[in-house]
Order: sequence, then C-alpha cells, then structure tokens
Amino acid sequence: MRMHFAVKVILAIILLISLLLHSAVYIGRDLAADWLLDQGAEYAGIERLKIGWLTGVVRLEGVDVRTPGQRDLKLESLYLKIDLAALTEQRVWIRQLNIHGLYGDITQHTEGEHKGALQIGPVLIPAATEEPAAEEDTGSSEWQVGISQLSISQLDWKTDLPAQKHHLVLAEAGLEGLYFWAPRHASTLNLAGNLNGADFSVGGDVVALAEDKFANLKLTIAPLTLQAFTSKAVPGLKGNLSTDLTVHLKLSGDDIHLQQTGLLKLEDFSWQSDGVDLQQQAVSWQGQIDAAVVGGGLKDASLDGAIKGSQTQLKLGDVQQADLQSLSWKGKIDATMESLQHNGALQLDKVRWQDTGLDVQQQQLSWNGGLTVKLPGQQLKSLKLDGKVAGTGTQVEQGSALQLALQSLSWQGNVALDNSGKAAEGDAEATAQQDLAVTGESLQLEGLKVHNRKVTSDLLMLAKISLQKLKFEQKSGSGDDGMRVQLAETALSGIVAQHKKPLSKINSLQLRELAYDSRGDVTISKVTLRDTQNHVVIAKGGKPAVIDGYLEALSGLAGEPSAEAADTKNSKKQAPAGPAMRVRIGEIALAGKNQVLFTDNNADPAFKGDILIKSASLKQLDTASKKSSPFTADIELKPFTKLKLSGKTNLAGGGGDADWDASLTQLELPRLSPYAIENIGYFIENGQLELTSKGTLRNEQIEGENNIVINRLSVDPVNQDKVAGFTKQLSMPLGTAIMILQDDDDNIELDVPISGSLSDPDFGLDSVVKILAGKGLKQAAFSFLAKSLQPYGALISLAETAIDAASDGTFINLEPVAFTPGSAQLNNKARDYLGKVESMLKERKGMRLNICGQAVSQDAALLNARLLEANAQRAEPLTEEQLAAELKAQLTALAQSRNDSVKRELSKQVSGERLFVCFALPKLDDPKALPVATLGL
Repeated sequence: MRMHFAVKVILAIILLISLLLHSAVYIGRDLAADWLLDQGAEYAGIERLKIGWLTGVVRLEGVDVRTPGQRDLKLESLYLKIDLAALTEQRVWIRQLNIHGLYGDITQHTEGEHKGALQIGPVLIPAATEEPAAEEDTGSSEWQVGISQLSISQLDWKTDLPAQKHHLVLAEAGLEGLYFWAPRHASTLNLAGNLNGADFSVGGDVVALAEDKFANLKLTIAPLTLQAFTSKAVPGLKGNLSTDLTVHLKLSGDDIHLQQTGLLKLEDFSWQSDGVDLQQQAVSWQGQIDAAVVGGGLKDASLDGAIKGSQTQLKLGDVQQADLQSLSWKGKIDATMESLQHNGALQLDKVRWQDTGLDVQQQQLSWNGGLTVKLPGQQLKSLKLDGKVAGTGTQVEQGSALQLALQSLSWQGNVALDNSGKAAEGDAEATAQQDLAVTGESLQLEGLKVHNRKVTSDLLMLAKISLQKLKFEQKSGSGDDGMRVQLAETALSGIVAQHKKPLSKINSLQLRELAYDSRGDVTISKVTLRDTQNHVVIAKGGKPAVIDGYLEALSGLAGEPSAEAADTKNSKKQAPAGPAMRVRIGEIALAGKNQVLFTDNNADPAFKGDILIKSASLKQLDTASKKSSPFTADIELKPFTKLKLSGKTNLAGGGGDADWDASLTQLELPRLSPYAIENIGYFIENGQLELTSKGTLRNEQIEGENNIVINRLSVDPVNQDKVAGFTKQLSMPLGTAIMILQDDDDNIELDVPISGSLSDPDFGLDSVVKILAGKGLKQAAFSFLAKSLQPYGALISLAETAIDAASDGTFINLEPVAFTPGSAQLNNKARDYLGKVESMLKERKGMRLNICGQAVSQDAALLNARLLEANAQRAEPLTEEQLAAELKAQLTALAQSRNDSVKRELSKQVSGERLFVCFALPKLDDPKALPVATLGL
C-alpha cells in the first residue's frame, strides 16, 4: 500500500511539475506581451512559444509588436536547441539557433525628455550617462558558452540614428563552431545580404576566442555608399565602395599580420574640407597586400598588384586645380618602418595643373623603374630611384604670353640622395652633409616649341634635344660643396628661331664632353654647329628690325612685372659679383653648309647678300688664360667672292694680342654700289677687288699690312654732296685717283698699312675703312707720281683750294717745266723731265695732263728791254700805250709758245687727245715767279 501510495505521489508531483512547466510557457508568453504593451506597444502578439524542457528545444513563432511611430517589430520563427547535459559541466551549449524573418528598426530620440535614448519597437534604452556607474566586481563566471550552429535568414533591420541611417537585409547568415571552452577551434562564418542597397557576402573561417586570433575570409561588396557611415565624422566625404577580397588576418596581442588578395574599388568619390575639393570617378586596387605590425609599429608590408584611377580632380582654394583623366600603377612595394623598396610602372594620362597665371598640361607621363628609401629612426638617410620616364604632349602656359609645348620626353637613369653624413662637430651653424647624384643614360626631348600668344608667333622650335651619359652631383655640408654636371654629348637638332619671318635655322648643335663646376669652371671638348641658315635684315633707319622684333617678342614672354615685384626689385641691394666663370672649349667649329642671308633695306637700292661659311673653327679657348687660340675660316660671299682667314688671339682670355692673315678674292664692287653712293657719292659701274691682309694686335695696338688690287674700276658720281665730301677727304676726285693708279691693264694695286689703338674711342671699323679708301688711295697716288717722275717728283703738290682745282681742272700739280726767260725753247733738262712725264702717261693710259705756259716778270723785263731798243731805232717810235700793248701781246704769245713746246714734245709718244693746254695769259703779279709751264692732273 505504501509503495502504491508513493508511486501515486511521485506521479502526482511529475504531473504537477509538467503542468507548471507547460503553464509557465503560456504565462511567460502572456507576461512578455503584457510587458511590451506596458512599454508602449499598441499590439504585442506571440503566435506560438514551445519549450522542450527535456529536449532543450525552444520554438518561438509569430512575434508581432506594433508601436505607434515605429516600424513593426516581427519575428517569424526562432528555433533554439540547447544541450541540457552540458549544463552539468557549466556550459551553455547551443547546438542550434535558427532565426527566420526578423524585421525591425532602432531609432534615437533627438529631443524631449528621452533625448539621446534608443528605441527598438516599444522598448526604450536610456542614453548613457556622462559618468557611468562603476561596475560591480562579480568575479569571473565559470559558465561558458558555445554555439554549434547559428543560422539567420530573412533579416530586415533598419537603424535611424543621427547621421547613421542604415538598412541591413540578410538573406542568410551562419556561424558554426564557436566555443569558449575550445578557443582555438575554427568557427565558420557566412553572411549574405544587402546593406543600404548594396549586396555583400562574407565567408570563411575565424578563430576569435584564442589568444592567437586569425580569420580567413572572403569579402564581397557591391557598390556601398560611404556617406551613411562617414557623414558625421567626415561630413564632406562621399563615395561608393565595392570589394572582392580574400583576407587572412592574424592577431596576437599587439601583433597583427594581414594578408589581402583581390579587388578593392572606390567610385564616385568626393571630399570637401577647408578649401580642398577632391573628386574621383573611380579608383581600384587589384592585387595582394601582406603587412605585419609588431608592438604597435609596422614591421614590414608588401604590396604586389595594380592601381587604376580615372577622372580625378583636385581643387585647392579658388585658383589651384589639378585634373587627371586616368592613372595606372602596377608593381611591387616592400616597406618597413625604416625602409621602402618599389619596383613597378606608373602611367598618368591627361594631367593638368592650373594656378594663378599658370596652366600645365601633360597628355601622358609614365615611369617604369625602382625606388629604394632608407629611413632609420624616421629620418631620411638615402633615396635611390632608377628607371625610365617617358611623356608626351606637354604644354605650359604662363601669364598672358608664354606657351611652351613639348611633343615627347624620355629619360633613363637613376637618382641618389644621401643624407648619411653629419655636420662637423663643434660647428653649430654647419648643416648636415647631403649628397645628391643624378646619372642618366639619356635624356631625349622632341618637338619643343616656344610660342608668344600675345603676338601669335612661334618664337623657337627644336626638333630634338639629346643628352647622353649625364652625371649631376650636388653636395652640401661636406667642405666640398657645390654642383657638378658632366655630359658626354649634348645634341640639339632642328633649331628654328623666328618671329613672323625666319631668323635662324640650325640643323644641329653638338657639345661634346661638357663639364660644369659651380665653383667657377666650364669645360667643353668641342662645340659643332652644322648646316645653319641665318637671316639678317636691316630696316629703313639702319636698325635690325627682325632681330629687334624677335628680342621684344621674347622678352614679352615674361609678361609685365607687378608693381610689388618692381618695388622689390628696386629695393634689393645689388649682390656682390662672384668670381668670374672660367670657360674652356677645345674647339668651336662650323661644319656643313652655313648660310647668312643679308638684306639691307636701308640701302638704296636694297642690298642683298648670300654668305656661305664653308668652315670655321676656334680652338683652345680659355677665358682665364692669355694663351692664344688659333682660328680659321673659309667663307664664300656668293656667287664668286671668297674669304679665307686664319690666325690666333687671346682676346677671350683677357689678353690684348692677335695675329691674322686674310685673303679676299673676286669681290664684285658694283654689288656694293648702294653703300658707295651712301658714303662717297659714287655709283660703281665696274670693278673687282682682291685683298690680302696680315697684321698683329699687341696690347690693343693694331699694326697691319694690306695689299689691295682693284681690277677695271669705273665709277660715276651721282650724289654731288657726298662726292664733294669724299673729294675733300681724298684731296682729289676719285676719278683722278683712279686715273693715276690704274695701270695698262686697268688694275690698281695698293699697299696700305693700318695702325691704331683699340682703346682709342675714335678708332674702329669706320677708321679702317677710311684709311683703306682715303689715305690709301691718296698715298698710293702720290707714291706712284713721285716714283714715276724721279728725280723730278719733289715739287708735286695738291691744289690749294677746291676753287683753284675747279677753275682749271687740276687737283695735283706736278713739277713745272722750266724755260729760259724770254724763251719758249726746251732745254735738255726740260726734255729729260718731259721724257719722264711721257713714260708715266704711257704707263697710265687713262691719265690726262693739263699744260699751262706762263709769262712772268722776268720775261716781261727782258722783252720790254728788247722793245725799247727796237723802238729807239724806229722812224716813228711807239707811244707808251702802244709799247705796253705790244709787250702784253708778246708775253701772251710767249706763254702760248711754251704750251705748244711742251705739248709738241709730249705728243711724240702720247696722244694729243690726252694733253690739254690752257688759254695762256701773262702773270706779272708775282715778281719772284719763274718762267715755266705748269703741269697738272
């Protein structure tokens, strides 16, 4: 009975407990609903709640909570299975947790008594206080939690917080194998859904509970708007982020190791802040990143992949703007806290930079090479860069005038910066040693053009600039400070200088073995100009208009200086001049066809000349040495004139010495008629000149010998004022000088010395011309006459005045022919003298002679005595008046007879057409006058 009763009691207790447990589910469901209603829900319903007390299974379905002003909070179903046996081991082991159809949101109150509080459905979560209460130390719990499987599907959740509005939709989410009692167990994570309209997925293995944590995840995000996350912290940032990444992350204390592979892309990016406006249409990273952080600092990092960007724009303030159409980089970077190594390729397309008065554009720019940087102690110790740089379509506009264009550029070489040296100890003002070195295999620039936009003119064009074997060094703080440049070869080709009209063309300019030292030394092995053409145009007024216009257009590129800049320039003290730069050039040479086209519109008619420099060289030039530099030149003045020049000089080195030897042949003088008319008033009808010149310059004192040969010279006076001036300078008409100097072959040969001082301000090129043309002709004429008439040339003289010369046409007076008083007969001495004159006239067939007999006081006394004696014997003596008339007639006849005697004697060998006699008249005013016949030219 007792046993039977005990069984009944036990069954009754079990039934009671079962009823209580069963009822507790419904009581709990109702209490939960009532509590939600008490919190402000308008409706709170739970369709089903089922708890398996013995199985550890909980089922919750149909949760629906409706709150005014809030989104409905719903849960379609929840399935929870707990391992009850694990509870005995103080483990809450969730074998399975499935959540399906969860809908809701979280908002924040921005005003009122609940300001700052969060609300989920009807549930209000108070805002955190500024000073949170100290947490009670309840001691560590021995209970541990683990989840074998968590699955979430159809989750739709929104947050509506200030500057944080998000909408999360999870199609599915899963977590497997997370156990606090097995922290090193790898959990499997899987998420797939949509965040703020962007699809995303995350999947992989995670160890999150162990001391050494790691995660292997695959992260995919469709374009995700960043503004929803950054609007509060960075208000001006916008953009859309998308990824397709594989991430491996290890965490051990403060140590982090990250490996990333895949794609990271940012589109429609923009950022505005404090005058900075950055716009980026798209930028992406595709590749692998491997980074390690140890003790809070970067241990090493490696990037291997590619970056691409498009449509970038950066504005700084109101005037500065940078634009970039596209960017691409591919390569590898290895970095630590103290070093960085790069090897890869960078390309920029359509780059543009604009600033006040400046606009720089680059169609394409690329770099392919390596970079090594060493940063011990976060200080730059060294930098090395090598590789190849290439660019196309460069254009620079500055101010209102300058436009610089470059078709392409390429550079291959390396750059090294070394800051390893230290300043000298004890010198507080000394700077640390720094060495910069640049070496390059080559630098090529093609299609360079300098344009003046104001006058719409291309001023300078270069087809190509080539620098080979470049070496650049800049040292500071070492005691050997300075800059040094070495170039094996510098070549410029296709050089054109012009302004509306051609000015200069140079096919090539080559400099070999150039070396520059900023301490005052430039050396060049050889400078070669090849195939040049230069235009020299003299305008009306005598100015080189084309050159002046070019220089004006060139100076206009700098624009007008501002008033502030002008004031600053005027206020600056002139810096003391540094030491003069020493320039040494092994040889300067002109090769090929070098042409100078000369046009002088100031001459009438305009003069045009074509000069061809076949070759020219200057060797051993040294501006700091008085050693002479030899020079040569072979020049052709087209079509026939040739000039050869050789010698040596030390003028470039500050000396005052020079030697020269020159020859000029076949100079056609009629081509110089415009200048002859302008300067001496003569038109040159015919003539050819040859010149041989040799001389020296010592201490600025010039001494030279010039041999001039003029063939078949014929001139015609056309400007009487100029002719008169030159005649005065020459002391005779040019025609007279030509008549005297031309030989039987119509040639004139002159030996004209030149002397003078270069320091004399009145001595110059004009002085040399005057010596050659004036003094040379005059001296040559008198020298010839004296030599031809020797020993009778001592009394040769010039007409005293131009009036005297014009009255009888005589400009040079020869020694007169002497007669016995009262006689017209030639004595032996007179005949000998006239023989000399006759030979001279035969030698100079163009020479004409003026003969003028004279009857003087001596003749008058003799003839008068004869008349008186004869008159005394007359039957009818003549009166005094009749005697005077007879005496005058006899004197006139005597003078005329003397004319005739001289001409008759000369006519034996000389044509009478070249002998001109005057109308002879007695000249009794000078009692000392001798009875002669004057000879004049």
